[in-house]
Amino acid sequence: RDLPGPGRYECTFVRERLADLVEKELGLDPALVRRRNFIQPEEFPYEVGGDALGQHTVYDVGDYPGAFEAALVAFDYKAARAQQEAARKEGRYVGIGLGCLVEKAGLGPWEYARVEVDGSGHVAVYSGAASVGQGLETTLAQICGEELRIGVEAVTVIHGDSALVPFGIGGFASRGAMVAGNAVFEASRKLKTKMLAVAAGLLEAHPDDLVLDNGRVSVRGLPERSVTFKDLARAAAPGQRLPPGMEPGLSATHFFEAPKMSYPYGTHAALVEVDPETGRVSILKYAIAYDIGRAINPMIVEGQLVGGLAQGIGGALYEELVYDAEGQPLATTFMDYLLPGAGEMPQVTIAKILEETPTPLNPLGVKGAGEGGSSGAGAAIANAVADALSPLGVSITALPLS
Repeated sequence: RDLPGPGRYECTFVRERLADLVEKELGLDPALVRRRNFIQPEEFPYEVGGDALGQHTVYDVGDYPGAFEAALVAFDYKAARAQQEAARKEGRYVGIGLGCLVEKAGLGPWEYARVEVDGSGHVAVYSGAASVGQGLETTLAQICGEELRIGVEAVTVIHGDSALVPFGIGGFASRGAMVAGNAVFEASRKLKTKMLAVAAGLLEAHPDDLVLDNGRVSVRGLPERSVTFKDLARAAAPGQRLPPGMEPGLSATHFFEAPKMSYPYGTHAALVEVDPETGRVSILKYAIAYDIGRAINPMIVEGQLVGGLAQGIGGALYEELVYDAEGQPLATTFMDYLLPGAGEMPQVTIAKILEETPTPLNPLGVKGAGEGGSSGAGAAIANAVADALSPLGVSITALPLS
């Protein structure tokens, strides 16, 4: 099993189970135990101590109590406790589990981007990152489009072709928006400056008096005085009169360096019911609140959180590598190795995207989003099952809960 956030899924399971064992020992509500132990917003940047992936671990910025409360509100924690109490009176085993997590994201050390306007006026983005299903093309097109004031349909994103993209690191470690996105952002800014300089000569105006909008550059307040991106591409071609020091062509390149990782964070909350006859765990309700600094495309972020949750549920309840006494693997096909499908997803899933603490480590303020949906799932589900079976004295110390 290869979960996003390698190691964090397991460590979060252990840490958050310990938090609930403290709650049980002291007779406190698990929400109260966590509230008393969060790093507070004024303590950031927070020196954790130690190193990870060759970097000293320093949490950049955060509001852990705020994300926790946002998750409880989305989950409706008080109502869930009331639902649990009513279910127990009916002899049903219903439990609530919480799981808080901090991820690391945006592993550098750099990423490459080139943004060009071709002879037809079309914009192309060349990225050294790779698309692995995380919506990279849309995200990078949005970042470029926002800077150049054009729609995403007017931007083509090209990646994974070494004949066209000479440099690149790849797609991993929740680095798409944070590292590749900021490379595209800075390259787009450089290109915008160049385009305004060329347009200033054509329109006989100062660059500060020009605006971009929908594939044109016009004089502020005088939209009839304008030139198209196609006009600018022709004016910037070799052999044309260009501003001093400017190279021909409408193209700009940027290598964005990311010497430090960011640390997105959040809380998972699960409401489950356990069938005492079969041991089957049904997830009745699930909520995630996750702070990623800034969501370039909220729909993509929500998809990553919900998709990550599906994978996290697999690790919590279904996926297991089993061996016989001779060490031969017994789970060799998907008939034996169980993966969750749509039918195993919670009846109610809430993904609350938070943008309360943009990171100061990059111009866009973005953090990673791809691993938050999975890393807290094992912990929240395990705590919920342990809570459901607490009348029976059942202890949860390992996953999966088959």
